[in-house]
Amino acid sequence: MKATQGQFAMLFKPFFQTTTIPIALVDFSGRIQETNPAMQILLGFPAEEIEGRNLLEFVAAEDVPATQALFRNMVPSGAKGPSTEIRCLRRDGQKLTALAAFFKIHDQNGDQESMILTLENLSDSRQAQQRFNDITYFDPLTGLANRLLLHDRLEHALTQAKRAQGMIALLMININRFRDINDSFGHAAGDQLLNEVSNRLRPCFRDSDTLARFNGDKFAIVLDKMPGLAPVSLVLRKLLERLGKPFSIGEQDVFITSSIGIALSPGDGKDSDSLLNCAELAMARASKEGRNNYQFYTPEMNARARERLRLESSLYRALERSEFELYYQPQIHPANGKMLGTEALLRWNHPTRGLLGPEEFVPMLEETGLIHAAGRWVLHTACAQAKAWRSAGFPEMRIAVNISARQLLHRNFAEEVAHALQQSGLEGEALDLEITESILMEDTELNAEVLQKIAGLGVHISIDDFGTGYSPLTYLKRFPVHSLKIDRSFIQGIPENSDDMAIAFSIFALAETLGLQVTAEGVETAQQLSTLNNWQCNKAQGYLFARPMPAARLDEWHSLELPQLRVCSDQSQN
Repeated sequence: MKATQGQFAMLFKPFFQTTTIPIALVDFSGRIQETNPAMQILLGFPAEEIEGRNLLEFVAAEDVPATQALFRNMVPSGAKGPSTEIRCLRRDGQKLTALAAFFKIHDQNGDQESMILTLENLSDSRQAQQRFNDITYFDPLTGLANRLLLHDRLEHALTQAKRAQGMIALLMININRFRDINDSFGHAAGDQLLNEVSNRLRPCFRDSDTLARFNGDKFAIVLDKMPGLAPVSLVLRKLLERLGKPFSIGEQDVFITSSIGIALSPGDGKDSDSLLNCAELAMARASKEGRNNYQFYTPEMNARARERLRLESSLYRALERSEFELYYQPQIHPANGKMLGTEALLRWNHPTRGLLGPEEFVPMLEETGLIHAAGRWVLHTACAQAKAWRSAGFPEMRIAVNISARQLLHRNFAEEVAHALQQSGLEGEALDLEITESILMEDTELNAEVLQKIAGLGVHISIDDFGTGYSPLTYLKRFPVHSLKIDRSFIQGIPENSDDMAIAFSIFALAETLGLQVTAEGVETAQQLSTLNNWQCNKAQGYLFARPMPAARLDEWHSLELPQLRVCSDQSQN
């Protein structure tokens, strides 16, 4: 740029005043001669407080040498000088980073030199870039890497591992029953829990590893440069230990469980998509095997996953095609063999696979949300069948129906129960709703309100699988519970196993103290029946009496086999 000050004033004055680029005219001693409005806004000073002062007064002390170096390294007139980053001092005391550049000009005689200084505000652009990066690559709730950044880091780790012929491990962690916590405590509590989980996970990993929130209640971890399986196993133990401790949500202590899937590269996959798919399959397997569990990926999981997808697709049509069926297992009085009730158990008559038990499809009903429609069908069908039995001469017949957490937490569930009773004409006291102990662990007001409404209909409420939970027993006082159903894992060990005997007997003692009835499931031997009878068990069910059967078969069983059952019961008491 070959120009004098006069030419500058004539040619560039309009641009100087209107441009958004901060510009100052500075003499060679560093004195500021003139500034444009953009420069005044950038520094926060009016023109009269800038012009006439030395430029170095507006530069942070640590950057003064670099600014002075710009003066010394000026190129010949007419060319742009070097640029450098400097921190400028604003009137409000803040420092902003700017890219400074000088242009040299001559006066009209060509003797005295002056400079044009331009500043490019880097602080705003960097903050904007940082905000963009935060939004694009990081989870806004936990601050962890998000799914996009996880893919990028995983691809990078795979590339590095391939060059070094090393191994990486990808861990996928699912927080079990997180939706229940959201439904019970609210989304704010759910967000708090996710933050607490991320805080507990962070110390388990090295700086070179990547911890990400994959989506919803799932977290993913890339363990880079693993020398073998031993360090991976150590990390897994740390994770389960840290996540197994209670979380404080508001004033409530909440226990969670996790399912962890592990995929290893290069054995399980050589790209990010295949490795993530393997880790998710292993995580699903871990969830199925039991909570607080981890599973390494195996090729067989792919075959199971494909079969599951086919099964899930046909499940959506099962209800409208009338493929569901209820089987019934009798509940017997241990002392006299009298049938007091029956438990309704859902079965699926699959068009190609035949009769499927609940363990093969009920979890899918839960995950897909179909549990509400299927649950309503079960409730209405069971109530109608119980009414039919009572009308046929079984006045004491009570029918037990299993209720999932999703159903109980539905806002209209109590009304659904009332409608099923009304439509079938069944008395409320003839219906027994079985709720697993884990559902009541949170001890929420919603659970209490719904169960109180249901109990107000005369419906009995039983705690299923009692003894397998790890929650305090205060819920037995807070909720309208009528009976406890001892889990079959304790019944199978009596009378031989002293631990099972002690646990089962303590449950009977607890029930007697609280005025609750006890039902024992999984009774298979006369010795078990005799022990339960000695403990004055109210009801028992199991293969010793009968397997689950269709309603028509139960009618035949009751008329033909009940006398033999009484003989078996009488012999068990001798």
